[in-house]
Amino acid sequence: MWQKFKSSVKLSPAQWKQLLEAWLLFIIWDRRLQKKAYESWRKNISNATTNGPGSASLSEVLAIIRIIEIAGRHHFVKVNCLRRCLTQKQMLTKRQVPVTIHFGVKLTAGRIDAHCWLVWNGIVINDSPEVVESYSELKEITAPSLSALLASPH
Repeated sequence: MWQKFKSSVKLSPAQWKQLLEAWLLFIIWDRRLQKKAYESWRKNISNATTNGPGSASLSEVLAIIRIIEIAGRHHFVKVNCLRRCLTQKQMLTKRQVPVTIHFGVKLTAGRIDAHCWLVWNGIVINDSPEVVESYSELKEITAPSLSALLASPH
């Protein structure tokens, strides 16, 4: 199976290294999300460390995303949007590519569905605009605005 996969995917040695890194990170994030309390990994979804657009080009960012997507499609762990975004965010941040993780919800057949995606320099980089537009994005509430909200009369 590995030989068939290796022969069907043409990658440079550097891309194979990225693919292996992504493949391992999917396992790490899968175990972390299953076994650890939210408080122990919530800092990883924080967008506080993203300053400026960085020096990477869109094509470089999308090339890394493409490699990570290949790893996710050929993995034994269930790769959902959260595992995908956390893996991609970690790999891109390591390469000084600042990305933000966004969350959205939608009502489907009486059920609330949630989704997340990554944005770089104002561009959604790991999902289609149609999918993202189908969700209502959850906006961050900062401490001062939360205090003002709670203090206002209902």
